Amino acid sequence: MKSLIGIDITAATLEHHVTSMKHVNDFIRMRFKNDDLDFSKVDYSFITDYEHYLKVVRKCNHNTTMKYIKNFDKIMRLAISEQIITFNPMDKFKVTYKTVHREVLSNEEIKLLVNLEVKDERLDRVRDLLLFCIYTGLAFIDLSKLKMNNIVKGKEGTRWIKSTRCKSDIAFMIPLLSIPSKIIEKYKDYPKRSIDGTVLPNLTNQKYNSYLKELALRTGINKNLTSHIGRHTFATTITLNEGVPLEVVSKMLGHSNTRTTQLYAKVLEKGIQDGMRKLMDDDLDAVAV
Repeated sequence: MKSLIGIDITAATLEHHVTSMKHVNDFIRMRFKNDDLDFSKVDYSFITDYEHYLKVVRKCNHNTTMKYIKNFDKIMRLAISEQIITFNPMDKFKVTYKTVHREVLSNEEIKLLVNLEVKDERLDRVRDLLLFCIYTGLAFIDLSKLKMNNIVKGKEGTRWIKSTRCKSDIAFMIPLLSIPSKIIEKYKDYPKRSIDGTVLPNLTNQKYNSYLKELALRTGINKNLTSHIGRHTFATTITLNEGVPLEVVSKMLGHSNTRTTQLYAKVLEKGIQDGMRKLMDDDLDAVAV
């Protein structure tokens, strides 16, 4: 897999499989008091015990657990192809996923962030990074790797972000709105930009999430601000809720299909009201009569 990075897979995909391998190794050591296990010993109870281990010992949520088990299934199917085993115990196990509630910010909460007076340079930068994600839909990893050569001009003079997602290597294009354009200009003298073209200051994901919680307190936003909320807000509040077609949002987010985008398609109160406006007006007319 390592030799296929940049050809068929991304570095993130390899990293996930390496982590999966570590979890299986640790589970075998704990469950069987051994460093290895013959394929013939892997049965249905192995799978269910491994699921329990991931959730209880490793503290993985349900969907993350299922992803690790799917990676394990790939190895079992490879073993069948190589005629190491004749039956895959995974065939009896059903991989299921739970619908995840994706927190987003409302227009009012975005305004609180924009209008917040921040004298602390550290928090000011974090606010800028979050707003940039909110108005571009970039994932935190893609934002941290964004370079000035990813900012291109379109035929009509509009500036775009043109790049590929680190997670999937899928190309995307996003038009630059006024707020992210101003943020780019704000950091024109940022030292790292002159060295390697990095657009905005970098933080570790851990520090970013920690500072976002402090930012939430400053603004009075009673939501769990994380590195994901900017991308979710772009997909929902900024685009889908304003009538941008799902297919267009999907392309901007760098999704391989619209099914993934539909997970972000949380219809807010404004969208419901706009969609039902004619029916509500007709209903009021009927009551008046």
